[in-house]
Amino acid sequence: MTTYEHAHERSLFLSPAHRELLDAIVDRIIPPGDGVPGAGVVGAAEHVEGISGVSPQSRALLTNGLKAIEATSGRTHSVEFVALSNGQKTEVLKQIESQHAEFFAVLVRETYSGYYSRSEVLRVKGLPLSAPQPQGYEIEPFDATLLDGVRKRGKAYRDA
Repeated sequence: MTTYEHAHERSLFLSPAHRELLDAIVDRIIPPGDGVPGAGVVGAAEHVEGISGVSPQSRALLTNGLKAIEATSGRTHSVEFVALSNGQKTEVLKQIESQHAEFFAVLVRETYSGYYSRSEVLRVKGLPLSAPQPQGYEIEPFDATLLDGVRKRGKAYRDA
């Protein structure tokens, strides 16, 4: 297991019920269709959880957001989010987007990040499976003169 995999594994913190909820949520953000898998199937929820697990603030943002989704679902439909129809799930998520904008923005961004980093998604979409470098984009040669100002300042050390 790589260092990244160990760090990622340590950052998973959700209960099984919240993992199931998060899978259902990301599947509404990027639903399956036209031969393309949904975000829940390819593990985007695990990515969201892993990214959120790196700091207490991120964990709290995700956990509180999931609790808000559960509460909104129960209040508006008297049933758990995972049991709602797709239309009802979308309705709940729209409410959450307006009431918990920061949570929702992070959730959407990380769902897309996790989804489009999966090889099965890239393959289905016909996108290259390799990094864009060294074959992808031309990079201008580094201009060392950009460092002249820093070099002129000389060495600087921080006091402990």
